[in-house]
Amino acid sequence: NTFIVDGRKPHTMQLACIAGLALVMVAWLAVANVPTFELVCVFGCLRCMGGSIVWLNSTLLLQNLSNVEILGRVLAFEHSLASLLEGFSAFVAGRLEDKGHGKEEISFLCAGAAGSLLIFWSTYHLFGHGAAKKQIVDDDNHQNLREGSSFDFVHSPVEV
Repeated sequence: NTFIVDGRKPHTMQLACIAGLALVMVAWLAVANVPTFELVCVFGCLRCMGGSIVWLNSTLLLQNLSNVEILGRVLAFEHSLASLLEGFSAFVAGRLEDKGHGKEEISFLCAGAAGSLLIFWSTYHLFGHGAAKKQIVDDDNHQNLREGSSFDFVHSPVEV
């Protein structure tokens, strides 16, 4: 849907990541406060949707704004870091549960982490950094992107 997120406008993908983080935070806060297992499942699905929005759009941003020569390494590093942090968060949550902390406390902790990321990326975006840089936002055709970026590679005709 190019009305909400347009792959040719990286700042819209950055905004989608921010919206995804907001959805993750709200869903974690809801999980901490709901009385039934069914509602935990509903808000767990919403949390996963927010995480998927962040994952998809951040990966697309990396693909669009990374230099072609290092694109594979950037995406491999991103995937490795995401896997490492996913395992780390499961480990920490398990340790907290083993020490007697309830789902409410763990959910509030996760909401706090998502809220911290939300504040950081919102501030970063509002001050015009990342994909919100003026040179990227002002140029719909991305002529100001670095030479050899994957965006140019993917959307340019192949030269023979």
